[in-house]
Amino acid sequence: MTLAAAVVAGISIVSADAYASGHRKGHEAARVAGDQTPADPGSHWAKKSPSAMPSAGTAQSASPSPAADPSPTAPATHTANPSPTAAGPAWSPVWTDDFNGFPSSSDWGIYDSVGHAGQGIRSPGAFSVANGILTITGTTDGTTGGMSRLSQQRYGRWEARVRTAGCSCYHPVLILWGTPGSWPEAGEVDYLESSNRSRNTMFVHYGTNNSQVSGSAAVDMTQWHTYTVEWTPNYLAGYIDGQRFFYSTDKTIQPPAKVQATIQLDWFPGDVSTDQRTGATMDVDWIKQYQYVAG
Repeated sequence: MTLAAAVVAGISIVSADAYASGHRKGHEAARVAGDQTPADPGSHWAKKSPSAMPSAGTAQSASPSPAADPSPTAPATHTANPSPTAAGPAWSPVWTDDFNGFPSSSDWGIYDSVGHAGQGIRSPGAFSVANGILTITGTTDGTTGGMSRLSQQRYGRWEARVRTAGCSCYHPVLILWGTPGSWPEAGEVDYLESSNRSRNTMFVHYGTNNSQVSGSAAVDMTQWHTYTVEWTPNYLAGYIDGQRFFYSTDKTIQPPAKVQATIQLDWFPGDVSTDQRTGATMDVDWIKQYQYVAG
């Protein structure tokens, strides 16, 4: 399945075909030190961090304004900013991390593994926290980082405030990773991914053959923006600063079970020539999760 090319209110919805080759994140190779958490026996990479660290997680105190939830009887669509046809869902706060300290090992599994597609490495040393900002630093030799939230949830809203700088050989990614089960059947929703610093693309991977649909929007990713994904029984939607750029009512593309949130800075050395490779950073101000409440 692909998205027809379309432009709505200046936001382009494009086919994922050109990006599909080699897009798999390499989660199956990603590991972190320690025992696999019992709550996720099927996950490829969600394991506990090797040492206890100060907790940074706190409860989110306010629910965001809900977006309109389309009628469950509406036909499957892949569009931008559709007109609402029914009252939207409510969102119940589950957790937020403001990164006022290093990510807690009780909340996050920090990768200690080979990098994306077996290139470079993912190291806990790539993470730093200062002034309430989490930073993942990617070096010229492909040393970078990633981590997954240990809790799992089906349906909900996830959002994070992020900026990125440096070499386009590094892709910042925010992912909902399907669990339990094997990839790609368990599903993957990338609501932030960029191979440059001027456009964000949301990819949805589904099915045994890694079928994909996507939507993209122009944005200056070197500046702070809020990236959001909503998942209900009736739709998947992506937003940048509250403006919807991806929307689908096709239930066949949805993950079949629960998902985990991830934050990653992935190395794609083939995106630039060797002499153009430099380092990169991904800054995260906060990340939040809400439970879906039927409207």
